[in-house]
Amino acid sequence: MDRAVSIFNTCPIRMQIMTKSLALLSVSFVAGAALVAGPVGCSRDTRPTETIATMDELPTEIRSAVLESPDLKLGFAVYSRNCVGCHGVTGDGAGPAADRLTIQPRNFTTGVFKFRSTPNGQLPLDEDLHRTIRQGLKGSSMPAFEFMPERERNAVIAFIKLYSPKWKTEIQNRQRVLLPSAAPDNLLTEERVWRGRFAYVGMGCQHCHGMTGRGDGASAFALRDDWGNPVRPYNYHRGAPKGGATPMDIYRTFRTGVTPMPNYQSSTLGLVTRDLKPAVFGSLVPEEQALIEPYVDSLPTQAEVEQWSESAPERYEQYSDERAWDLVAYTLWLREQSKPAGKHSAAIWPHRAASGEEEPASGQPSTGSETQSAPAQDPTTPDATGSNGN
Repeated sequence: MDRAVSIFNTCPIRMQIMTKSLALLSVSFVAGAALVAGPVGCSRDTRPTETIATMDELPTEIRSAVLESPDLKLGFAVYSRNCVGCHGVTGDGAGPAADRLTIQPRNFTTGVFKFRSTPNGQLPLDEDLHRTIRQGLKGSSMPAFEFMPERERNAVIAFIKLYSPKWKTEIQNRQRVLLPSAAPDNLLTEERVWRGRFAYVGMGCQHCHGMTGRGDGASAFALRDDWGNPVRPYNYHRGAPKGGATPMDIYRTFRTGVTPMPNYQSSTLGLVTRDLKPAVFGSLVPEEQALIEPYVDSLPTQAEVEQWSESAPERYEQYSDERAWDLVAYTLWLREQSKPAGKHSAAIWPHRAASGEEEPASGQPSTGSETQSAPAQDPTTPDATGSNGN
């Protein structure tokens, strides 16, 4: 009992699964015992010595490959102990706990992954899979296995690749989306936040995420993921997205996409120019228009940006990149708006937090002044109460 209590105290996600899944204990004594013990990412015990599946349960082709490779044997042991309860012994996302989860486990047989450094529809990089295992997925039942040794992560990644033939036929087609090495220092300045608001409305983000970013847009309840499951747009006022909480994590998600959200390439971001002003301002109240207008009027015209795409491609890419960071700044600011005064996350303030500098007050972009108005809120839009979605 002491062991179970300690696991519940350190891993609330596993406690949620256990609370909803006690009926599964009768399926198998071994499976039940493993679930009570918890995954290695929660217990910090990374020795792959216990399993809740046997080699005989694997598909024949996969079993043969595992028997021939010590690394794959280790990968199966790690998978069997930590992953099979949700993802299933055949990798189809239909493990014994799957039907108890609100967000369904990944089906590895399809070779489709949401959180990548590659465009939508392509296989992820190994570093993407390492990051997901290490960090987990916020708002889902996928815990963080941050204490799993790298050798075991490598082994289990190699093992799950056996479930889909895409890892043999499509791996050469992967294209890394070029990402900057670091976020800009001026993320939460007034200029970035208000231009981000302009980009948010200009690119149509409100149709899914809502005008106030609460995941309650007109299309919110009609969205489906790659597997046909209902999915809610992310509520930017509620903690960390599943793909990660840092500015770089959010930038990567915007640039690579996560179904049903498309990946925003330069051809889309380059459309955010002052020519969008009439269309965007038609959706904003006069008070918000006045706040945004000075920063919008300094943007180039669409004709100028199109000329850069032909005659100055580096300048064009830089412009598109700046608009992506504006969008990141606005969504981070929405999160800060929902925090109690003085409660800041170091992940949002990487430079100031590291140096010990004082952070700007909650609800204010960093301007050097003492007051800053917030974007107008739509009083007719209720707060979203459903799942954070993707």
